[in-house]
Amino acid sequence: MRENCPGLVAGNPLRALPAAFKLAALEPDQVRLTFVGHSSFLIESPELVRIVTDYNDYQRPLTIPDIVTMNHAHDTHFTDHPNPAIIYVLRGWGPSPDQPAIWDL
Repeated sequence: MRENCPGLVAGNPLRALPAAFKLAALEPDQVRLTFVGHSSFLIESPELVRIVTDYNDYQRPLTIPDIVTMNHAHDTHFTDHPNPAIIYVLRGWGPSPDQPAIWDL
């Protein structure tokens, strides 16, 4: 078969090419938006501020965010136990789920 079909893929050893994954640096007027899972997104600024929207603690980004938002008190859209290293945890409700959130940061 090699004589009739020279260069067959199966006849050649597989060659692995090393690859490097490095995110491009952001310009001052850019942000990076990454889907984390379910309904959460990671937003990264050029200054490396990391925000996760609709944080739920079971779909997490690879790095701990600085800020998380939780849009409503539903078990797949919030957590009562966010990582203590998160600087700002912004819940979308006030002292109870039926009261509005008021944030001034």
